[in-house]
Amino acid sequence: MQTTDTTHEEFSIADLRSQLNSFETWLRQTGSTPVTARIYRKGVERWLGEIEDDPDSPQAIQWLQWTASPSVKRSTGYALRSFQAFLDSSSAGAAQLWTPRRLPPASRPRPRDVSDSMIRDLCFAAKRLFGKETGFTVRIWIRWLAESGVRRSESQIGWEDIDWKRMSVIVNGKTGSRELPLGRKCLRRFLFLKRRAQSTPWTGGRGQKLAGGSLYNLFKKCATEKSLRPHHLRHFCLTRLCRSSLGKNPLLVLSVAGVSEVSTLRHYYTVSLDEKRELLEGQNR
Repeated sequence: MQTTDTTHEEFSIADLRSQLNSFETWLRQTGSTPVTARIYRKGVERWLGEIEDDPDSPQAIQWLQWTASPSVKRSTGYALRSFQAFLDSSSAGAAQLWTPRRLPPASRPRPRDVSDSMIRDLCFAAKRLFGKETGFTVRIWIRWLAESGVRRSESQIGWEDIDWKRMSVIVNGKTGSRELPLGRKCLRRFLFLKRRAQSTPWTGGRGQKLAGGSLYNLFKKCATEKSLRPHHLRHFCLTRLCRSSLGKNPLLVLSVAGVSEVSTLRHYYTVSLDEKRELLEGQNR
C-alpha cells in the first residue's frame, strides 16, 4: 500500500468507508461549511460505491487516475482530492491512494458567452418539449438561474424560503445561507407557480418534486448546444454584474455570488479599451 500505483484490489473499501465520519469532521475543522463537508463525503461514498458495484469496470480499476476519466464529475474529483489530503494528514499515515493532479488548462471550466436569445431559446424549447406543469417549472427555473446567479445545488428551495413581503429568498450554498432579492418579474413567476397549488416551486407533471438532477437532465434536453450547462447561466448573471457600475465593487458581488475569495471572480471582470485609455491618460496629466 506504499506505492502510488496501488489498485483497488490492494486496499479495503470497508477501511476507507470507516474513515468517512472523521473525514467530514476534519473538513469542518479546516474551515469547510457543513454543506461542503456533506457534499464531499457523499462524493467519496458515491465513488466507493461504484467500485463495489462493478470492481472490474475501467472506472473502478483506474480510479487512481480519476482526472483522466471524462465521466468523473468535477465535484467528485474535488472530494477525492480532499479525502487524500485527509488521509495524508491522519496520524495513521495512510497510504498514497492516488496522485492528485491539476487539470490541464484546456480542460478547466471557463465562463462562456450566453446571450439573452439563448435563454429565450431554452425557454421556448422547454415549452415545446414538456407538458404544461413541467414546462412552466423548467422555464421559470431557467429564468431564475439567469437572473440570480445561484448554483444549481442552491436552487433547491421551498416556499418557506421565500419572504413575500421582503421580496427575497434564502438559498443555502458553499458559504452558508444568504438572502437574495427577487425582482418583480421573478416574484410574479413564483406566485404563478404557488397559485397552481404546487407543494414545492419545482414540480413535475405528476406532482412530483423535481430535484437538481432531474432539472439538469431537463435542461440538457432543451439545450441545442450540448456543451451548455445550467452553471453557464450563473456565469451569464455574474458577468453582467461584474461589468456593471455597481459590480466594480467586488465585495458587493461576493455577497450575491456566495463565494469567499475575490480571486474567484477574476474571470468575470473585463477591462475595456476606453478604461485602459482613461487610466493611461490619467497618469500623464
